[in-house]
Amino acid sequence: MSIRVTQKSYKNLLSPLKLEVDPNIQAVRTQEKEQIKSLNNKFASVIDKVRFLEQQNKMLETKWSLLPVAAAADVGEQYGQYVGELYQQPSNFKRPKFESVL
Repeated sequence: MSIRVTQKSYKNLLSPLKLEVDPNIQAVRTQEKEQIKSLNNKFASVIDKVRFLEQQNKMLETKWSLLPVAAAADVGEQYGQYVGELYQQPSNFKRPKFESVL
């Protein structure tokens, strides 16, 4: 089995291929590029928001962890002030007279 190559077949092989770009394909590719750009921008926006929320979360976690310490200090301070005020005003309390009951 032999393949016979003629001069005409060589001319067909050497002639430039007629590749035409379909304008519809070009339009679709352009549209896809724009969609990818839009999605990329939305993704970048979501990533920025996630980072911002992570920072806020970290700040709230820190505040939450310090809250019991600060609250205990506030309660202790308020209690101390209250007791101090009570000690300063002993004359406002009258002792009951048990003698009159007997």
